[in-house]
Amino acid sequence: MSSRPSLVDTPPFEPVPAALLVDTSVLIGLGATGADKAAFVNYLSTTDKQVYLSPYVVDELQTNDSDEYGVNGWLEELREQAWLEALPPLEAGIRIHDAPKAGVMIDRAHERLAKLEQREQDDVRKTDPAFAGCFVQLLGGHGYEEVGLIIDDRKAESALSAVISGTEYESAVRLFRGDEFLQMAHGFRLDR
Repeated sequence: MSSRPSLVDTPPFEPVPAALLVDTSVLIGLGATGADKAAFVNYLSTTDKQVYLSPYVVDELQTNDSDEYGVNGWLEELREQAWLEALPPLEAGIRIHDAPKAGVMIDRAHERLAKLEQREQDDVRKTDPAFAGCFVQLLGGHGYEEVGLIIDDRKAESALSAVISGTEYESAVRLFRGDEFLQMAHGFRLDR
């Protein structure tokens, strides 16, 4: 397996798609406060990016040991910030033209990730595979021409890249590694 799957971008990332999905691990890694979260929020809010959280990510932020603000306060951000939005439940039948349906994309990603993790498919959480369906939902249901995902899980990025490559969605989906995206956010200046 190559070190960087085909759909995983390399810096510099500009232009970054207007619609972005963010994985739970990235949000948790940013912490509740501090320079990383501030740089991330500043970049997203000042560049007019719309950030979406999948229903699975929202569920993961509502852990038993979190309060009503969610892990690191992200549920509070979700309630208060216009640039951050929860996606509605996925419509498995949505698609663009003759491309695979969202539900099919999720199933393919789930199967691929299970193989990469060498586990039974039923033992693999659906959070990461569901991003394949979220891409279709944002492209087909929200009218975006391009969407991105900020993710830290290398096996998930590999599975998603493999499943999306070769489909009609390939040119409209970009994957970003969380640490590289954060470095870009730290270096962002409004006067560019």
